[in-house]
Amino acid sequence: MPDRDSNKAPKIKSCPRCRKNFQCYESKIESCPCFNIILSKEASGRIKSKYGDCLCFECLKAEKHELK
Repeated sequence: MPDRDSNKAPKIKSCPRCRKNFQCYESKIESCPCFNIILSKEASGRIKSKYGDCLCFECLKAEKHELK
């Protein structure tokens, strides 16, 4: 029988902004560092439109700062 928590393991993704690999906890978002970065709906939409996928924590912080 499959482990129930195996689908909550982080995915290894490549940040579309800096190209570094990072762990993405999209299936358990409250465990992800990006969960603590508050973005407006407008800023979130612009990042999603520009990059199409999750950014690493450092790039997400930088994008938030640049969108101010």
